Amino acid sequence: MVLQCRRDGLFPLSGMEESVRKIAAIYEKAGAAESFSSRFFDLPHIFDVEMQDVAFSWLGEKLKG
Repeated sequence: MVLQCRRDGLFPLSGMEESVRKIAAIYEKAGAAESFSSRFFDLPHIFDVEMQDVAFSWLGEKLKG
């Protein structure tokens, strides 16, 4: 899982979008596209409660069983 902020002043948006495309392509090629998730939030550099909820929900789903 990759969570990124569109208004992050530390990293250019184009670079973040390119990295997600590259990672997604690698997972796709490995036959594991469903194991990769990414999401962009319209926020500055932060890891707020909403993002934490998304991350913990994803982790809970992937780590079951």
